Amino acid sequence: MKRTHKTLRIPIGACLLSLLCASLPALGNEASAELAELPLDALLDMPVTGASRFVQRRSQAASAVTVITREEIRAFGYRTLSEALGGVRGVTVATDRTYDYLGVRGFLASGDFNTRVLLLIDGNRINDGLYDQAFIGGEFPLDLEAVERIEFVPGQGSAVYGANALFGVINVITRESSRDGSGRASVALGSAGERTLKAALNAPLPGGGLQLMASRRVSAGEPYFDAAQVGVGAGDGWSRGTDGEQRSAAYLRWDRGGLALSVLHAERLKGTPATVGLIYGDPRNSYRDSYSQVNLENVWTLDAATAVIARAYLGQYHFVGNYLLDYPPPTLNRDVGDGHWRGLEARITSTRADGHRLVAGVDAQVMNRLAQGNFDVDPAGTVYLDDARRARRTAIYLEDQMTLSPTWSLHLGARADQVSGMATQLNPRLGLIHQPGASWTFKAIHGRAFRPPNVYEAHYAVDTPAGYVGNPALDGERVRGDELIAEWRPQAAWRLSGSYYRNQTRRMLLLGYDAAADRYRFDNAGTQDLRGAEIELEHARGAARYRLNYSLSRPSRAGAGAAELGYPQHMLKGSAMLPLPHDWVVGLEFQAQSRRGAAPGAAQAHLALHGHWSAIGADLALGARNLFDRQLFDPGADALRQPVIAVPGRRWRVEASWPLGR
Repeated sequence: MKRTHKTLRIPIGACLLSLLCASLPALGNEASAELAELPLDALLDMPVTGASRFVQRRSQAASAVTVITREEIRAFGYRTLSEALGGVRGVTVATDRTYDYLGVRGFLASGDFNTRVLLLIDGNRINDGLYDQAFIGGEFPLDLEAVERIEFVPGQGSAVYGANALFGVINVITRESSRDGSGRASVALGSAGERTLKAALNAPLPGGGLQLMASRRVSAGEPYFDAAQVGVGAGDGWSRGTDGEQRSAAYLRWDRGGLALSVLHAERLKGTPATVGLIYGDPRNSYRDSYSQVNLENVWTLDAATAVIARAYLGQYHFVGNYLLDYPPPTLNRDVGDGHWRGLEARITSTRADGHRLVAGVDAQVMNRLAQGNFDVDPAGTVYLDDARRARRTAIYLEDQMTLSPTWSLHLGARADQVSGMATQLNPRLGLIHQPGASWTFKAIHGRAFRPPNVYEAHYAVDTPAGYVGNPALDGERVRGDELIAEWRPQAAWRLSGSYYRNQTRRMLLLGYDAAADRYRFDNAGTQDLRGAEIELEHARGAARYRLNYSLSRPSRAGAGAAELGYPQHMLKGSAMLPLPHDWVVGLEFQAQSRRGAAPGAAQAHLALHGHWSAIGADLALGARNLFDRQLFDPGADALRQPVIAVPGRRWRVEASWPLGR
């Protein structure tokens, strides 16, 4: 099993550092130049695909979509999805020093491996079939250099994508294969002994192209201090040499006409410094994740109004967890998880009927191996769990975007899912959009979403100290959401938007701990009425981009409240992407949030700088996360036994990249 479970002060010193950048030697920055050439309308109203199964403008989508572009990923120095999503309104990010966790619109629960958010790459499901986990930290299987944009679609997405889309959908869009035969190689050094090597190649092929990427990252990690461990045995409270990470990833994309093949594979070995129920400070406590997926997709354009898309895919996820337990005697215990799945999907899109954009499709997935095991390794002996199962999902869905008049449109969608062990789930979505003029857009949205219990939640049972009790009687969880959105664009370069939402949850699967029995168990124990509001101001002109947003969450008392679930009531975030002389670009971010459970409210700033240094013929990127080295804490994986976890302090990184061929 995976055992990981104030007044705000705004620093302004980061802004002063941008003044130092003007003297840096530099020449040409292609990314910022491309951004500057885009029409202003395109900068703030980009096409998106994550809200529906077709391309539409952000203002026309039945959601308050946030788009993070390739230029922003580079300007702010993002390395992981969690870093990129940390600035999105209504989103909070936490870490247990092993995995990163996403809280959305009032909900962040211990024991949840991002199962309530659906992660897609190019519209294809990435959540694994074993734990339903959305990988957003170092375990995400794709390097962000391969990403064209990230779309975050808040709200209930089960009418489009099925299970897991309870609070939002993350759609990662990859870059198309280049036809120019170009490539890049890069090397990076960072704090905590980080060393990274990357290479990317583009090869033109008859009628198409081939893209290859590979990377390797090694980090020694940072020491971790836990005051509760002071005086335990001979310990001084420090866990040293336990936070290391090794990650390897490879990605291939081939396309020819409407046919596309993508293959991705990633492996990560991560130490676990902040342990609960394990012998503290021992480097044998570790997690290994391996994820692979193969996608083959073809698009047939039947005529100017109709297209058919078919996809076949294979996926695999493998997990190994090593835990040093003091039974006594000290014993190395091991968890293994192995998931294999395959699937087919086909859909047709049509604009043949006047005033209608139709999407209809079928989706089938077979999880032919869902295996979990737990046993003692050293000394070898007891097998506590040996469980293997199969499951399947089938679905049909239909969506229609109807133009009622020049100023009114109606979005109707529904999806019926049949999941092993559950009755058929029907989830609708309704969106009414009014655009009375060029400046204003109003949206009213209703949606429902569901998630069945995964095999880990229902069938993981290990009779050890701090072990787990299975619960095969678990029912699926459900969310009903309503949202009102207003967007105002007085000029093409400005956008002000606001949202009010209400999410009503039922039968949420929450991890509980029985102190008397020293055992954990999942139960359908969570019922919440989560309400909140968000407001965001954006400005874009040329290569400059500014964003400021505020989020408020005030849950009604109906079960556990947002604060108990580790979600802040207040969040204030801002970012600025600024062009500098000689085509350098600086990215500044500020993020502040109020108390999350036992974790106090805090603020932090990030700084990144990139451009071309002609003296060495390389593109140079420099970055610092938590610039002012603030002492930060996140909600712990166990609200009772580990209420908070200390977050690493300032982290710096320098990367140089050179072109290969042309």
